[in-house]
Amino acid sequence: MFKISYNHVLAWQYANDMADKVDAEIAKVLQPGFSKAVTLGRSPNTFQVNVMVNPRGYRHWFLNEFRKHKDLRLLLSGSTDYLRSVCDMVRMDSLENFIKLTKRKYDRCYAGQSTIDDFHTIMTHVFVECGYEIKGFVDQESIINGIGLKVCPYCGQTYIGTVKYQRGSGKLHLAKAQIDHFLPKGKYPFLALSYANFIPSCPSCNLSHKHIEDVMDDQGRMKIMSPYDFDATKFKFEFGLKNGGYMNDDNKKDKKMIF
Repeated sequence: MFKISYNHVLAWQYANDMADKVDAEIAKVLQPGFSKAVTLGRSPNTFQVNVMVNPRGYRHWFLNEFRKHKDLRLLLSGSTDYLRSVCDMVRMDSLENFIKLTKRKYDRCYAGQSTIDDFHTIMTHVFVECGYEIKGFVDQESIINGIGLKVCPYCGQTYIGTVKYQRGSGKLHLAKAQIDHFLPKGKYPFLALSYANFIPSCPSCNLSHKHIEDVMDDQGRMKIMSPYDFDATKFKFEFGLKNGGYMNDDNKKDKKMIF
């Protein structure tokens, strides 16, 4: 893994550019009468529920907190430590907040209710469906170029710069790095637009290796470091020979990595 230097200036500039757009989406779900229809179950035994934001509930409080000028920009530009503190706050309310709404979750948490207030569904709607997944909502190329990496920070092997090339038709195409959400947006949708959660990566690491792997356990402990936090001094490698035949490929003791 390679360390990424966190650029506070670029992060704050990103937050300033994004704040009004994100605030507008938050405002929509906080309006009286907002609801989102969700179909649960498998055909032919599907059913529909309406997800709304209870004005007296935790979801309303959470979103309203981040409508404030400073807090919304912190959510968008805050460091990895700040993002983890937001996760801790959400965890204190309920671990269910990290789980996608399915029939199993509905039966466990909302059985028999036709209108529910589900944190994960609302956050996914605001930050993912009406945010990150909207083409052009986030200028991914600008973010990748601003971070300035040339190789994938996960594997340290694959070139991730933007390459322009022409195919046989003469049409210009772009090959560029992908953005991995270090804290997966499928579990932490409220961090889907957070600058410090964007890790430029190669397709192999983003889609096959790191992919949607959760890097945090249910107690909030990190399983691996973010490239923004990577500290090589915390790792020590041991490598030795079994005997004096140092030219023999099989003459190696097992490698050890000590944290």
